[in-house]
Amino acid sequence: MIHVPNKIMKRSLSATFVLLGAWFLAGTVLVGGKASAADDSFSIGGRQILHNGHPFEVHGLTSVAFMEPIAQMRAEQLSSYIPAYEHFKENLGVARDFGANTIRFNLDVLALDPQNARYSGAYLNDVANAISTVRSAGFVAIPVLQNPPGLAPGDPDRVSLPSETYTRAALNLMDRFKTDRGVMLELFGEPYGCQSRATWERYIGKVNYMIAELRSHGENNILLVEPINQKFQTEAPGSAYPGGVTDTLNQILWAIHPYYDPVTSFVGADLSRWDLYFGDFAATHPVIVSEWHANVGPLGGLPYDWCRTHPIDTVRQSFKYFVSRKLDGVIGWGYDGRGWIVVMGYKKRPDGSEYLSGTPTSYNYKNIGCGTPELPQNGRNFGELLKDYFSGHVPDQPIPQASYQ
Repeated sequence: MIHVPNKIMKRSLSATFVLLGAWFLAGTVLVGGKASAADDSFSIGGRQILHNGHPFEVHGLTSVAFMEPIAQMRAEQLSSYIPAYEHFKENLGVARDFGANTIRFNLDVLALDPQNARYSGAYLNDVANAISTVRSAGFVAIPVLQNPPGLAPGDPDRVSLPSETYTRAALNLMDRFKTDRGVMLELFGEPYGCQSRATWERYIGKVNYMIAELRSHGENNILLVEPINQKFQTEAPGSAYPGGVTDTLNQILWAIHPYYDPVTSFVGADLSRWDLYFGDFAATHPVIVSEWHANVGPLGGLPYDWCRTHPIDTVRQSFKYFVSRKLDGVIGWGYDGRGWIVVMGYKKRPDGSEYLSGTPTSYNYKNIGCGTPELPQNGRNFGELLKDYFSGHVPDQPIPQASYQ
């Protein structure tokens, strides 16, 4: 998810579907051991995620199947996400075959807040069923709370830092998963604001309130916290994280979204700044990349075109950097959506119906990207590089850039 202040609406990803429990059978094995709600134990130990006492690295993909209640998505004709909802079963199989051990869900926080007019008990049940299905299939589940799409600037529900809505939604959802340590909650999707000590202190106070409320209700799960503007520090005086996030259980995992494009609030293409932004912090804290992709064309209302300005070798160097800083994993965004920048892409069957191809690709269904099906990227493409990373291999040699098509 990328925020561009006062210019472009944030993309918020979440959605829903009905009664998934019978859709997908258990049987996937996670790196580090068998996964089930009954016998799994995930925890933070030092600067590592542990699974049944052994180091665990997140190899994740974000599902865009739950951005809003399905009735609302259909009413808004959100064709980019509805196929993810409709093909969730087969798409989980694609994620498993890709090497993923974790599925991250972006959720409509307003529809989970019992005091909001947008609240939907059916949506809560659908999301809970989805998470349970993912867990029974052997994946870790990471729901993330965030603003839904479509909120106009100035809407009181469109917030840059956590509000009471986030606390109520978190309690409402996580009350169902307090005994399952394989469900990890990301408290707030992409906090933003002036990078100053005052903003940090205001944000930390809100985060600490959410953590305390969850712990007081018996939720023992790992909680993910993102930094303001996806940076723990900038060059500006007083911009650095001052400390202060507290958890009685010490189960905090930090999450970053290092996107590359300079039109966003995170200027990630300059890898020389990554130590300042998050690399130095990761030397003493558990950190994952909870959302990543390489933008290969116009993304919704965002006008950037990353392929024209940065070589694909930047992606290879990024994964080398993540490995060198011993980050606890990477989650690719949004593998199951149609018409967005994806790890995989939809293809057509002879009868005209679509299916999610498990073949890693650098282009989406509109054939926008660094190369096309007819003239593919020369060398490894974005999806292949992520799959390489999941398998424990990142190419050592620089990757040449194909002509943009």
